Amino acid sequence: DDLHRVAHGLNNLGVVLAARHQHEASEHAFRQALGMAQQHGFRPTEMSARVEYAELLVTTGRLAEARENAERALELAGDDDLFTKIDAQLVLAEVNRSVAEYDEVLRRATDAEFRIIEVRALAGKAALLQDKALYDKAIERAESAGLRYRADLIRKGMP
Repeated sequence: DDLHRVAHGLNNLGVVLAARHQHEASEHAFRQALGMAQQHGFRPTEMSARVEYAELLVTTGRLAEARENAERALELAGDDDLFTKIDAQLVLAEVNRSVAEYDEVLRRATDAEFRIIEVRALAGKAALLQDKALYDKAIERAESAGLRYRADLIRKGMP
C-alpha cells in the first residue's frame, strides 16, 4: 500500500535526519510517520517509529517523552515482535540509566542474535560506567558483525 510506504519512508527519514543531528526536522518526520501509522493502523511502522523517536528524545534530553514512546512500543510489540521489544527496552535502559537493564537487554539481544542491539547495549553501558574495556568490546562486536559505521560512532563517543 502506498500510504504504508510513505509512513515507513517518513520513519526512515527521521532516522537519517537524527543521525545527521537535524533534530527538529527528524522530530517532524517521526511525528508525521506516527500520525499516518496510527491513522491507518500500520502497527509495525508505529512500533518502529516510536522506538526511533524515543531514541531521538533521549538524545535531546526529553526523557519523560522518550519513556512514553518506548513503553507504547513495548505494548504494541506484545509477544510477537521480539526485536522491537528488546529495542524499546534498550531505550528504557538509557532513560533509567540502569546497569541492570542494560545487562538484561544485552543478554536478550545476544540470545536472539540481534547484533545491532547487542552493540548499542554494550556501548550504552560503557558510556554509563565510563568503562574503556566495554567500549573496546562494543567496537570489536560491531566490527565482527560488519557494523563498521556503528564501531566508528562508538569510537567518536569514547572519552
